[in-house]
Amino acid sequence: MRKNIFAILLIIFCAITLKAQNDVIDYSVVTDYEIGGIEVTGPEYLDKQILVAFSGLSIGDKISIPGEDIPNAIKALWRQDLFDNVEIKASKIVGDVIFLNIFLEELPRLARYKFTGVKKSEVDDIRDVIPLVSGKVVSKNVKNNTIQKIKNFYANKGFLNTDVVISEKRDARDNRVTLNIAVDRKRKVKINEIVLHGVNELPTRKVKKKMKDTKEKTKINPKAPLIVLKDIFSKRPSETLANISFADAANYVDDKFRIRIFSSSKFDEDAYETDKQNIINYYNSKGYRDARIVRDTIYYLDENNLIVEIEVEEGQKYYFRNIEWVGNTKYTDEQLSQRLSIKKGDTYDAELLEQKLFLDPEGGDVSSIYMDDGYLFFNVTPVENLVEPDSIDLEMRVYEGPEATINNVIIRGNELTNEHVIRRVIRTKPGSKFRRSDIIRSQREIATLGFFNPETIQINPLPNPSDGTVDIEYTVEEKPSDQLQLSAGWGGGSIYGNIGVSFNNFSLRNIMHPETWKPLPKGDGQTLSVNFISNGKRYQSVSLAFTEPWLGGKKPTSLTVALNRSRQAFFTDLRADTEPSRLLNNTSVAVEIGKRLKWPDDYFSVVSSLNYSFYNLKNWFDFVVTNGKFHNLSWKTTFARTSVDAPIYPRSGSLFSLSLELTPPYSLFNNRDYSQLSNAEKFKFPEFHKWKFKGEWYTNIVQNLVLKTSVKMGFLGYYNNQIGFAPFERFRIGGDGLSQQFNQVITGLDVYGLRGYDESDITQNVVDVDDAATPTRVSVGDPFFNKYTVELRYPFSLNPSSTIYALAFFEAGNSWNNFQEFNPFELRRATGLGLRIYLPMFGMLGFDYGVGFDKNLPSDGTLGGYLGGYGKFSFILGFEPE
Repeated sequence: MRKNIFAILLIIFCAITLKAQNDVIDYSVVTDYEIGGIEVTGPEYLDKQILVAFSGLSIGDKISIPGEDIPNAIKALWRQDLFDNVEIKASKIVGDVIFLNIFLEELPRLARYKFTGVKKSEVDDIRDVIPLVSGKVVSKNVKNNTIQKIKNFYANKGFLNTDVVISEKRDARDNRVTLNIAVDRKRKVKINEIVLHGVNELPTRKVKKKMKDTKEKTKINPKAPLIVLKDIFSKRPSETLANISFADAANYVDDKFRIRIFSSSKFDEDAYETDKQNIINYYNSKGYRDARIVRDTIYYLDENNLIVEIEVEEGQKYYFRNIEWVGNTKYTDEQLSQRLSIKKGDTYDAELLEQKLFLDPEGGDVSSIYMDDGYLFFNVTPVENLVEPDSIDLEMRVYEGPEATINNVIIRGNELTNEHVIRRVIRTKPGSKFRRSDIIRSQREIATLGFFNPETIQINPLPNPSDGTVDIEYTVEEKPSDQLQLSAGWGGGSIYGNIGVSFNNFSLRNIMHPETWKPLPKGDGQTLSVNFISNGKRYQSVSLAFTEPWLGGKKPTSLTVALNRSRQAFFTDLRADTEPSRLLNNTSVAVEIGKRLKWPDDYFSVVSSLNYSFYNLKNWFDFVVTNGKFHNLSWKTTFARTSVDAPIYPRSGSLFSLSLELTPPYSLFNNRDYSQLSNAEKFKFPEFHKWKFKGEWYTNIVQNLVLKTSVKMGFLGYYNNQIGFAPFERFRIGGDGLSQQFNQVITGLDVYGLRGYDESDITQNVVDVDDAATPTRVSVGDPFFNKYTVELRYPFSLNPSSTIYALAFFEAGNSWNNFQEFNPFELRRATGLGLRIYLPMFGMLGFDYGVGFDKNLPSDGTLGGYLGGYGKFSFILGFEPE
């Protein structure tokens, strides 16, 4: 409204006659005047000299009356959005000198504002969308804008009839105003019914289902089943239920009885427009290429219910007929048609055709075979050659273009990581042929480094058609990769704590250059980790490991060196300063070499390590040996293949590994009769061969919903029947798996969690200790185990600073003492729910609640008794257990 005042003022200005002393302005003649003075009246809180400057008028200026000078000054003052009224008059005229008076009505400024009728939980959200801040000039436009913003806020929540009234209380002393914003959102308006006209060839309920955000509200009629049966037999007495199509029955029942639990029935105008297009897209995908919406209307059934009516013109259904290829020389018509996989007689679907030509996410489209062979400039244009009553002939016009060569590879966004760390893993090298598959693989390799946000990696080919080259631009976003590990668990008969730090993008070469520290030397992709586990006097363990992933910098050959020193003691009286009555010391060192293989494909790798552990036992009780010094020397080789697409939340790919760890067969090199030796003598140099297998698959079901399936199994064997199974390197299954860290570093025991069970519920193998001072029996783990897991995952956040996802799982496993008892289908089963939170500084955190079906526990027969007796919480602290 205020904007229209400009025109009104100009008319008024031109219609009036200004009188000053005895002079009269004649508007029929243009007269030039010199401004002799300017006076500002009205404002009390604004600087008048600044207001004159806003007008654009100055003393001494020449102005014409009538003319544009005065109207332009009025417009300039209105644009300041500070006034409720603006007038410019001549106070007097002396000859050709004019004196002007600028009259202004100043608008008040906002002191504060408050709401009535608004929930406390909504106040902050509304404040974020309305244009009100303290000190802002309060005009009618500002108030109207505020009202509209609040109405839109509630309209998005389904409250379409919201009333907003703004009242003000002005303080005349300082020209400030307090606003009271009264909101009455009334009842939510819902879509009572969607009426579709002209929908004959496709099921009505499926057409409605394609409207993702425009849904009818819940409709429950307790008598619906009776009404359905009555209508069926009254209107179709000659038919039986067997003769009625499922589609007809489903449409009829949906009309009489529908429940909306996970979808809203509010009306959103923008979403409605999108949903109308979704209807057309659905028709197009079913062959109705000419389908269109000819009419739609929305009206109120009553104050709180809407009716949406849509009339569809379906048109003719079409089919693919003849498909011809033109311009192709690299591949034959038969090869391209096989790749397209659309046959004569298939329902015409333009969206499917586009996907088969260009957009298959699995790489099965026509363009992929060209892109994977360097034809970056390839294009194909489908042209409808002939459209007959129900069939369409297509001519595929192919432009192959030249093979593209990569010119430059540009990397942006790596603020901490050195560029060579990225360049050595990407597959697109300057001078090589462009391949789409190399782009996809490079993205995966960058993501699996763990230094960058996998959700924001961008790869942008920049083609240069003039010379047949292409530049590849990679844009990455650094994320925190170092981890502070804090966890707790149960091991050695008591609670222990673990603290460790892992620098996952370390740079050893810059350790002597403090100017490169951020705050430690970073950027070369190396890993340095230090870990300390303790439960006080009874147990301490310190470990140190360093990994160089690219030894020599030219090939993906990794080198890892690991050291560990642990001490476990038992005291008769912990409070007394005495020597331990029982003691176990362990020192171990490992050197590991890893190499990526090129066959069968370059997802394979082999890792080999030389491991040595020294055990010193004094009156110990967790093995079949209690005293003595034992030397465990072994060689371990692991073959693995991993193609998972991300390290934290994989959505596709798989991981397989098969490892063999073995010791020298000492008993074959001597003539000792081991049947006559004590356990301490038998196992002074333990001998064994240990096999482990792991397989994991990740399947993206829809959007980010992922199914993980896995299988794990292990076997510990021996060379000599007189010696049997070694006391170390066994398996235990059950519990949360947190004691894996404790047991692995001290005895080589592999602990695999099985949610819903304690460790003691499954692996209960006990043996006699024949050389103990006091005869006893101890649990030493089993030489056989297997475990199966099915896990459904859904993320709430994939932000690299806090990845959060929920999961539902079913898993089963067991362990056995000998091969005769081994049965991979005799399993302890469990199911449950869990939550995971990955924080870069702390690793994986979370919990699971599992219910074990095969526990031998009493229950009171109620659901609460069942869950209480058979259910168990387990916690994830710092790492994801096996």
